[in-house]
Amino acid sequence: MRAEEYTGEPVSVRTFQALIAALLSLQYVAHVKGKKYVTKVAFADDYKVYPSGGVAAHFLALSPLLRLAHQFGITGANVDAHFLVPLPANPITLKTASSGKGRRKVPPKRMRYVATAEVDALKAEMTTLNVFLDSFPIQGAKHRGYWRIFNEGDVAKPYGWNKGGRLYGLKGSYQNEKKPVRSAMLIGGRPVVEIDVNASYLTILHGLAKLPFDTESDPYDVGIDRDAVKMWTVATLGHTRHHVRWPAKLSEDYFEAHGCKISDVASVKHIRDLMIAKHPLLAGWATSSTTWADLMFAESKAMLGSMNELMRKGKPSLCVHDSLIVRLEDQQAAEEALGRNYQLVCGISPGLKVSPPATRGAP
Repeated sequence: MRAEEYTGEPVSVRTFQALIAALLSLQYVAHVKGKKYVTKVAFADDYKVYPSGGVAAHFLALSPLLRLAHQFGITGANVDAHFLVPLPANPITLKTASSGKGRRKVPPKRMRYVATAEVDALKAEMTTLNVFLDSFPIQGAKHRGYWRIFNEGDVAKPYGWNKGGRLYGLKGSYQNEKKPVRSAMLIGGRPVVEIDVNASYLTILHGLAKLPFDTESDPYDVGIDRDAVKMWTVATLGHTRHHVRWPAKLSEDYFEAHGCKISDVASVKHIRDLMIAKHPLLAGWATSSTTWADLMFAESKAMLGSMNELMRKGKPSLCVHDSLIVRLEDQQAAEEALGRNYQLVCGISPGLKVSPPATRGAP
């Protein structure tokens, strides 16, 4: 909505603002303004204000616009067929590092970058993959191309394009669906399997450190609830250091899944001690030269390498960060590709777990 935040998209900010003004005057849409949140911290007789996120502007379709759409046969159920979202024209995004701590933490922001031969190659790679996958109709969920999002763009200069790099779909894509929904998808009319990489970050961390890692046994088996241990591992390796308490979002997710508090199952310290005893490399996580952004980049390289390998064989694949969704007949080729590409990235061929296709008609 602001000219200074315009990022070079096909519709100019002036044109966009004029269209919004016309739609508002016709009462076709309602505009709910965005707002920033701040945290006030008292210091003596004064307050210091810290930014703490916010919400973007929202536009709501009103009855006159919905009635007009219905006159032309456009409904919420078929709108995607009438207004096809284009594939990303610029599939590479760079974000800053987050800053602050706790309630004063400022989330990463998208930043501008200079086009180089390396950036052009990254864009071409993603565009080729997006165009290829677009030739395979997907049923049961949505997908309209990937963005590859790199992180910590303001940390190192020059930037090495080696932090983060995960593939993200548009809002509402299959990546945001639960596994039962994903397992009921069809790619090109064919049933799918989802191949998960067991303990992807733990595998990569050991591989980068050139230490052995047992991919046959359960890495989260330490004698207490496995889900709690896995959640601790994911939260720890997605952070810059060891947590001293359970993160609020993690606690909410655990309560929703199990109906009890994760803190009643085990303390953060207890699980940390058990996991360090099982995987001693975790003891030095807070001071490790390898960060979450390095693990994510290695994982993204392995996943994207596997997808490119399958594409060269004419086989489509969809990723969910540490898993690949492929047609049932492509399962063996996908498992082999994942093994090869993880081996190339970190020197370890990972353990894999396959979720079979859902029974037709299942949710």
